Amino acid sequence: MRAGEYARVAEFYGESLELVWQYVGRAYKTAACLEGLARVAAMQGRPERAALLLGASAALRDEMATPLSPVTRANHDHASAAAHAAFGEEAFEAAWADGYATPFEESIAAALDA
Repeated sequence: MRAGEYARVAEFYGESLELVWQYVGRAYKTAACLEGLARVAAMQGRPERAALLLGASAALRDEMATPLSPVTRANHDHASAAAHAAFGEEAFEAAWADGYATPFEESIAAALDA
């Protein structure tokens, strides 16, 4: 990520998400992959995608009552700040709410469809 290889990072997070979703389903690592993909989207100048993914991740974390760890908080906070700055508060909140309300299977499919 720090080297600016966003496509490669997105590929790794996407691959991880596919595997976690296939073999584990709704899990802490699923949310972490969504947050990583959100950070990549924010760095690629795709704030709406970042906000949608953060909303989906928040919905999963709420469902599982799982807080952000220090590592996942870094991805979350970075993606959120970048998306807010690029998209604006109102648009970010609307996209985040859409991600939160989207059925989880649809969120996973959208996350994997780069």
